[in-house]
Amino acid sequence: MTNAMIIFWQSVELMNAGLLEPTGRILTVQLPDGSTDQVQEPEPIHTFACWKGMGYSVKKGEKAIARFPIWKGSEKVLKDDDGNDTDEKELKMFRKEACFFKASQVEPTADRKPSGDRPRRRRTPINPPMVPDLPVPAPDAGYGSWLN
Repeated sequence: MTNAMIIFWQSVELMNAGLLEPTGRILTVQLPDGSTDQVQEPEPIHTFACWKGMGYSVKKGEKAIARFPIWKGSEKVLKDDDGNDTDEKELKMFRKEACFFKASQVEPTADRKPSGDRPRRRRTPINPPMVPDLPVPAPDAGYGSWLN
């Protein structure tokens, strides 16, 4: 399962638990058995680093609305037999727990010009329109407890 899929389905669960608001859009998703279902689109959530990259900072005292594991990658430069670096790199993937914040928990940084009250949705793999093709994760997928 990709990070986009993990974050989307965790966002849906957070919305169903009342921690996130729906955006008003309805998405059609394909289930593992091939059938389709309609799901409300939850408001976007991002990690601290992602909000920072978009020019926002988490407000002082705010706590993450969710913590759950996502995939993280690490590159290692391979060495030849003599111990010298080569042009080849090895990518290792592992699961790491990340903290997620919603738009009401962040504010524009001083060097960013605000373009409205809240950040606009980015069209990235984290947010739809990539979502409609996602399968529903199995309840025993092993993600553990993710609500604070």
